[in-house]
Formats: sequence, C-alpha cells, structure tokens
Amino acid sequence: MNENNVVAIDFGTSRTKLAYYDPKTAEVKLMKHGALKSLPSYFAVDKDGEILLGYKAQRKLGDESFGNERITDNLKGQISKMSIKFGKFRPVEKSPDQLLTALFKHLKGEAGKHLPFEREPESAYLTHPTTFSEDDEKILKNAAQDAGFSSAKLIKEPVAAAQFVQRSRRELPMDLIVLDCGAGTLHWTYMVLQVVHGSKPTYIIESGESNELAPGGTISGITEGITKRHIGGRYVERALAETLKSRESRITEGEFELLHHELKVRKEKFCRNPNDELPPIKIRDFSVPVSGREMKAAIEAKYITPACNEVAPYIKKVIDVTKAAGRKPALLLTGGCAQIKDFAVALKEKFGLDYLVIPEFEYATVQGALPLPEEIRRPVSAIKIAKSEGVLPEVQPLINLIKEKFDRFGNDIRISDTLANNVRSYLIEELVDSPNSDSKWQSLDIGGPDSNYLAKFNRLFNPREMEKIKDNISSHFIENLPDSVFIDLNKEVYDFFRNLDREVQSEVIEPL
Repeated sequence: MNENNVVAIDFGTSRTKLAYYDPKTAEVKLMKHGALKSLPSYFAVDKDGEILLGYKAQRKLGDESFGNERITDNLKGQISKMSIKFGKFRPVEKSPDQLLTALFKHLKGEAGKHLPFEREPESAYLTHPTTFSEDDEKILKNAAQDAGFSSAKLIKEPVAAAQFVQRSRRELPMDLIVLDCGAGTLHWTYMVLQVVHGSKPTYIIESGESNELAPGGTISGITEGITKRHIGGRYVERALAETLKSRESRITEGEFELLHHELKVRKEKFCRNPNDELPPIKIRDFSVPVSGREMKAAIEAKYITPACNEVAPYIKKVIDVTKAAGRKPALLLTGGCAQIKDFAVALKEKFGLDYLVIPEFEYATVQGALPLPEEIRRPVSAIKIAKSEGVLPEVQPLINLIKEKFDRFGNDIRISDTLANNVRSYLIEELVDSPNSDSKWQSLDIGGPDSNYLAKFNRLFNPREMEKIKDNISSHFIENLPDSVFIDLNKEVYDFFRNLDREVQSEVIEPL
C-alpha cells in the first residue's frame, strides 16, 4: 500500500473538499475541481434516475426543461431522511446513502486520475458535525465503503480544525472555542489543550459537568423538525434573492434558483473584497443589479446578528469556566462562512475574545482531518498480534498488565479476563484509529476526575457486569483512579507494542 494513498473529505452544505498529501512537496494540498479547490454540493436526479453531481447539477439551475425541483443543494441537512424526492410529476426517490455513495465514487475516481497516487485512494478520513447522530455517522461511513474505500474513518469537524491549528507551529491558547460556520450549519465546540509528558500538544473536546459544555449547534434543513432556527450562510443570499425578485417582476420561479446561486458567488466575492463593486446578475436579456450595501445589510441581518445570539449562551458558559481557572478562551472560526470578517469582529466586540487568524480558514477542517504520513505509520506485526482475541501467548502479558493496574487501584473491584480483554481492545482501537501516535497514547483519557467514566465505558461491559459495578463507578473509580494511573498504563501498553514488534523482528511499516 502506498503510504500516501489516503485522502480526507469534508462534505459541506454548500461545498465539498478533498485533501491529499503530496510526497514531492511534503505538503497537504486540496484537489482541484477545474480551477477551484472545492466542488459544489449540488445533487440532481433526472427523469431516468441518473444522479448528477457538482457542477453538472449546478448547471441545471434555471433550466425549466429540467426543473429546479430535481435539484437539491442541502443534502447535509436532509441526511436523516429515508429518501428524497426529485421532481414534481413522477418523482424519482433517492436515499441520502445513494447520493453520498455517488459523490464519494466520483471523488475517489478523480483523485485516482489527478493526484500523485499509484491508483485510486484506498482510505478516507471523513469529517462530520459534532451534532450528527450515530445513524448519520453510519450513513456517511457506509457510503464511503460502498464507494470502494476499504477504510473509512470519521473525525469530528472541530477536532480536525484544531489539528490544523496544532500544525501551524504557533503559540497555542489553552482554551479554544471552535465555531464551524457553514452554509447551512452553525456548530460550536469547546476544546482544551493538553500536554502530557512533554508530548505534542493535543486539543481534546471538553464537555464539563453534566455535559453543559458539550458540543452543540444547528443543522438547517428542509425537513420539518430538524430545526426551527435557520442559521447559515445560505439564508443570506436567499433573503437577498427574495428582495431582488420583489423588485424585478420578470424573474420567473425557475430563474429564482439561478439568482440565488449567483448571489452566493457574489457573497463570497464581497466577503473577500468588500470594497469591490459587485457585477450585476445576467438573466436572459436583462440584468439585476446588487450593491455592496445591500449585501452587507443582508449578511448583518441574516447571519451575523442571529449567529451571535445563538452562540452567546454557550460562549458565556465557557468564559465563566475558564475565568474560574484564571484563563481566557480564544475563538477559531472555520467553514466557508468564516470568511465573513464582520462575524469575527462582532464576536470580539460582544465577548471581548481574540480570534485566531489562520490561512485558508475555510479549508482548515479538511486539511486538519488528513493525518501526515508519519502520523499513520504503525508496526504491522504488533497490531496483528494485538488485534487477536487473546489466544496468542504474546498477548497475555498485556491482559495481565491491565488487570494488575485495575486490581491495584480498584480495591474490592476485580475484573474478569473477558473484561480486561475488552479494555485491551478499546486501547488497541484507539492506537490503530488515532491520527497521532505517542502523544495520543500518552494523553488517552479513559477515566480520571474530569471525565465521565460511565459514559465512556458503557459499551465495554455486558449488562450483568455493568449492573455489578455501576454503583462504584462515579465515586470509587473517579476518586481512586487518578489520571497518572492511566498515563502510566497507556505508556506501558504502547511500549508493549513496540517491544513485541522488536521481538518478532518485523521491520515492515505500512499505513492502516
């Protein structure tokens, strides 16, 4: 397997991006779609059921012979639906899984043609909002596997963005509020920088007591019940399109979607250069003018003000928590709408918080999701032995190590070989799936005074075992198992893999 044959995909409401590692320049780059670094997240289905993607679907906007009702630009907001109807008369139904599979197949094929791979990429890291349900995550992962990726790993969008920041080689704030400002989404996450044993700093998601600081956000969708709060960049141009349509009666219903799309392009242009004059929008034989003043007013009314109000309670909670510790959080804005500079300024004025300025912030998530080659290299033989079910004699020392640690600090709590093996499997899973190696292991949080042990380990116990010890977990485990125990355990487990690999004298290194 080519160690660079891995991609990261950020499926956004309005745009989809793919990042890859270029071994010639030793840089993470973005795959181009024509002249641009992203693909429009448009999907269309014709009368015969053929799926059109990206620019092909986008070009159907305003084509009344095709019908705008056969096009969707908000699949991300509809991912929980069983199926989506395309067309008014004799509609064709497609599931989100089918549409995403088609998208991932297209991206996989294009990457194989144009990127410095020996063949199509085999593995993919997929970003997703923190508010995605387990079912939503499963749809995303299954679609990638159905598209031909042998390995598909999920990574939360703010975690990916934080990883991008960590690689910037700059002084990092201890507390970070990540705001993912998308076209149809607004998500927030509080992250804390952890440094253990002098390893590389790692941001972890913090949930606080009773999950009061757990990640949150909105996904604006067409389906009733997804959210009543429509906060996202797509509502800026839609509101402005309605204003322009009321002023220009010649715009038909079919041309309205084309107008909406053209305003999206002009909004991006305005955000990058607010002093430049916006070109009029050409529709048939007439033009529709739009001014920078109108665009600024729409952005203020439909994005900045409601978004600031939406995140205010969460940011205030983080400020209170960090203030008690004598610290102050910083803001990191990612996503396409992070380019709305007035949003960051408004947040700074409202809360008195500084914000990080990073290059190409709209691409931070997808670039941070892609692990560098040195971050995904692992000793193959050790992993093969470690992933066994404990039948190999080489694995027994690890089981004994885990049992000994739990026995020493668990007093009257004794765990079975089966339970120890489950814990071992969890640790191995973290090692194999982690985009970082030593630093991840040395800071792996599987308990301690600041975490919810029961929530994190619920899936490791069968109901009978859980019933036996659940009364002891919140008090006994949290009070008597300090973080240092787990740090020692993680380090010894990692050393075990390394020593085991040397024992079997394997020099083979491959990415997963």
